[in-house]
Amino acid sequence: MATAVIATNGSNFHVASFKNKIRNRYTITMSSSYTTGGEAVTAASLGMTTINSMILGPAGGYTFKWDSTNGKIMAYSTAATEVTATTNLSAITDIIAEVWGD
Repeated sequence: MATAVIATNGSNFHVASFKNKIRNRYTITMSSSYTTGGEAVTAASLGMTTINSMILGPAGGYTFKWDSTNGKIMAYSTAATEVTATTNLSAITDIIAEVWGD
């Protein structure tokens, strides 16, 4: 199962002072079989053309980081080590992500 990205609000927040970038908040649901190196998320899946930055909150005892180079959300255990391949993270359905993009 792929990572699911679900918008939690009804509209984008247009911020003119940041060169007309769009800011939106999403709830991220992880997959049932984590892939080493992270779960791919595309700008198109967020209704954007580009992801400029993504800030992810902790959830379910894990922390999450946006890998902008590879377009992936990486999951880390409380020991700050990447989650191992095939770990089932599908019960984590409340990761809040603030995304800036076009």
